[in-house]
Formats: sequence, structure tokens, C-alpha cells
Amino acid sequence: MSQPSSLLALPRDVQQIICQHLFVAADLHSLELCSAGCHQMVNRPALWQGLLVQRFGQLTADQLFQTTTQLSMLDLRQKYVQLSRQIVPALEMQAIHLAKANTPTDPQYLVHKAMAGSTFGTVLHLRDVCWLDISASFQGVLPGEYQVLWRTRTNHFCNLGSPYSEVHMSLSCERVHSSKDGSQEEQTEIVYKPSHFHDLPVRQWVDVPGGNILIADFAKVFVRLWCHSGEWKSGLSWDYVKLVDVNQPLSV
Repeated sequence: MSQPSSLLALPRDVQQIICQHLFVAADLHSLELCSAGCHQMVNRPALWQGLLVQRFGQLTADQLFQTTTQLSMLDLRQKYVQLSRQIVPALEMQAIHLAKANTPTDPQYLVHKAMAGSTFGTVLHLRDVCWLDISASFQGVLPGEYQVLWRTRTNHFCNLGSPYSEVHMSLSCERVHSSKDGSQEEQTEIVYKPSHFHDLPVRQWVDVPGGNILIADFAKVFVRLWCHSGEWKSGLSWDYVKLVDVNQPLSV
């Protein structure tokens, strides 16, 4: 008689913690195909509810349960997959920057912090940096035409350098089933002057367009915001970046 795998022999709550580290929906799907036990482990409502809270915040989960208290595992899973394909919260953005070398006290130049009004509770906050580069990726995006929106907030000290600086926003996609491994099929770019951000309403969340892209096949989408000029930049926050289907703008 065969023995259960060491993973399936673990307590249920420990299994859920492990699964929540495999937060990419495709990875969890691969796990559930391994055995009947793994299938049962992945298809527990508590796992998908926990993933929703972990990645998209308690507020998102609460809004789902306001509509009904009897959401099935399939409902939770479908909502999680949909959000994963179209929203990247601030906590999952990749940020690279250069900061002042001789600031003696506060090394926190570009930080994740809690902020009132944030959809998911935590934002990426720009305090004071020189060279700035922020990126994110969306897994398993379905075919269609999408617009990228960066959820942005400025404060009274917003500064992006001289009027000659440029803030670039780009997006590209890589077909998941492409015969050319890692090939980026399409790329678009928008360039903003600092005045565009200085003119935004202060202390209000605004969706800043980052370009449109047409996806012909199941794809991974990469988005990026950067400003590599030598002037110091401060006073912006980002809550999330999302893909909006231009034919179904209210789907997310």
C-alpha cells in the first residue's frame, strides 16, 4: 500500500500556507494535476479566500462577501484568477532606484507603506530618489485589447525634476505558447513631461494611462514606468497597475 506524499501528510493549515506561496494560478493548477490528494488540497474554498486576502487585501474579500455569503470554491477561484490577470498591487511591483549617498538618518527612499484610501492597503511611495524604474508583470492574459492604468497619487511636494525630464511608460507582451522562447511580440511606449503629474489633483487617486496593447494569444504582459534623469524625484505614490479590457471596461 503506497504511502501519501510528505506534503499531503502535513496538517491542512500547513498545506494551505505552502499553497499560498504558490500564488500564481497556473502553478496551483499544475499542483492539483499531480494527484487526487493534491487536487483536493488546491480546491478548498479557504485557500482561495486566503489568497484573495493575501494579494488583494481584506477590503477586496469583504466586498465579495457583501454580495453573498455562499460563495463557492469555484466563484472564489474564478475571481482570484481574473484579478491576477489584470491587477498587480503595489507590494508586487519591482522597484529599482538610486538615492542620495550621504543621507545619514533615513535610508527609506522608495518604500511600501500603509496609506488611507489605498485599494489594497499598501502603496509604493516615492520619497526622494534620483534614478527611478518600476515594473510589473501580468500572467496568463487572455486575447484582447487592453489599456494600462497606473493608480497614482501626488502630494504637495511632488517633484519630477526639470521641465526637460521625461517619464516613460512602456508595455510589452510575450506569448506563452510562442515558438520563440522569451520573445516579446509587441511593445508600446508613452512619454510624459513632469508637468503632467504636477497638474494632477493633489492627494487624490488618479488612473494615469500607460498605453494600449493588442494581444492575439494567451500572453504574459510586462509594464514599466521609468525616469532615468539625474534630477531628484519625490512626492508620488502608486496603489496598483491594472489592465483594462477596452471592450469591457467595467470588468475589473
